[in-house]
Amino acid sequence: MIREITKDKLFKIYDPKLNIPLPLIIIFDGGEMDDELVQSFQQAWQNKLTSPAYLLSYGPLDWNRDYSPWPSEGLERNRPFLGKAQETLDSFLNFYPELSKELNLTNTIYTAGYSLGGLMAIWSLYQNDLFKGTASCSGSFWYPNFDSFIYSAELKSPKKIYLSLGDKEEKTKNPLLRTVGDKTRDISTYYQNNKMISKTILEWNQGGHFQQPNQRLLKGIIWLLNN
Repeated sequence: MIREITKDKLFKIYDPKLNIPLPLIIIFDGGEMDDELVQSFQQAWQNKLTSPAYLLSYGPLDWNRDYSPWPSEGLERNRPFLGKAQETLDSFLNFYPELSKELNLTNTIYTAGYSLGGLMAIWSLYQNDLFKGTASCSGSFWYPNFDSFIYSAELKSPKKIYLSLGDKEEKTKNPLLRTVGDKTRDISTYYQNNKMISKTILEWNQGGHFQQPNQRLLKGIIWLLNN
């Protein structure tokens, strides 16, 4: 079910083993390729709730270093954000020509991620036009200056964007994390009025940041494939 290919990173690939061209979804999850997510996705397409696709994850990665788009102070002392997201994305882009020969791919590639991985997923849309859309689930939109980046950056072609957030995530004592609700709402509104966004949604989930990340990611992946 899951193939592994070692390059500069260990790439894990969920392969449905179907002899038809399929889209690819890159999941920024630190390289874990969670079994629960894979099994739930397989059940979903087998039950015709969505379409099959390849899933890809790669790592190992340090989230603060490898999913942050530019350097910033960390949420914890001695754990700064180092801003190496471009290097992380380049690992995939360098591997993609070989991957496209290994797999029976369509020209549809999506990104997906949770938390800081969700930030990475949406940031990647602006770095390379290869990606057609993203599922950013509980994305770290509190990240310093990320909303300003969204409002000033340009997309080269129309994209589909799925956003989600837990309804208790903004209810925190941390003043930076507390901004995630308003920033997510504002970015969602911006996308709804952006002609370069072909389709978008903001879905609210019950609970805080650490509740049911796999289920939230699955909902985002299914939305991308069904829309």
